[in-house]
Amino acid sequence: MTSPPEVAITDLLTGEVRTLVDVNPELKNLQLNPGKRIDVASKYGNHRGHLVLPTNYEPGERFPLIITLYRDRDGGFLRGGEPGDEYPIQVFAANGFAVLNFEAVYDRNHKPGDFESTMLRWQAPIEGIRLAVAKLTEMGVVDPSRVGITGLSRGSEIVTYAISHTDMFHAAIASDDGGFDPYFFYMGGSSWHKIFSDWGVGGWPEGESSANWHRLSPALNAEHVDAAFLANAADSEYIGGLQFFTSLQQLGKPVEMFIYPNELHIKNQPKHRYEIYERNVDWFKFWLKGEEDPNSAKAEQYARWRELRKLQQHNSTKPQASSVPVN
Repeated sequence: MTSPPEVAITDLLTGEVRTLVDVNPELKNLQLNPGKRIDVASKYGNHRGHLVLPTNYEPGERFPLIITLYRDRDGGFLRGGEPGDEYPIQVFAANGFAVLNFEAVYDRNHKPGDFESTMLRWQAPIEGIRLAVAKLTEMGVVDPSRVGITGLSRGSEIVTYAISHTDMFHAAIASDDGGFDPYFFYMGGSSWHKIFSDWGVGGWPEGESSANWHRLSPALNAEHVDAAFLANAADSEYIGGLQFFTSLQQLGKPVEMFIYPNELHIKNQPKHRYEIYERNVDWFKFWLKGEEDPNSAKAEQYARWRELRKLQQHNSTKPQASSVPVN
């Protein structure tokens, strides 16, 4: 998975395959770091990930950690997280980060209409991540006070739930609208209402289902968010996440959103993808390493982010609300 697809032609008579053109000739000059399997076990079962160490790794030094998420059926393994590859693992490693590419799957034991088993979709992966970070901390590899998390689609659900229900993360990035809030219920229509019913969440968020929505929703737990949050959203999806984004803004939390025109769930315009790659690297270097790119074209970006950092520092001096339990 560390090698990109090649453009090739096949002789249908002989079966011979010949590369037509090498579209990534510079790749052979880059150092690509292998992934080391990391296994942990929680009360929910076994969890796995692969650790990619920084290019400049020296035993005994602790590094900031970025967690990328993947599912086998979707791709992204050891490449760029989930489909879309918005989180370039090898580029993060080349910039001095340890990266844990974590399998974010938990679909077993779901009972139709049972809310408690539905909550394991988010609680179980987060518990696996917590144990993996603890293991890497014990190994002397990572600094647990400098951990970031990323995600797209299912991963965005995990990211927004994680930063609003735990205090494990200092910075986070999501690629779309994120988790499930009451506003999403109103926007989702009958197909999503059926899904929420199957999950046991219930219906109208202000009705009898209110307690379930308060356990599930990132927006309704936005006051617990300490992580600096960045969203790179498609214009076809961002509206569903506005309740969470607006809640963070109103609470004075460090948050920023970019909306990309004419994009769908997986962004496919090369200019947009490159811009997102670069911003994601800059975001984590700023929040987890305190570093800024000296490129003068980015001066406005860092001026904004320094103001966001003041918000984070201000929030961290306030008495913390008790965290929402993850059962």
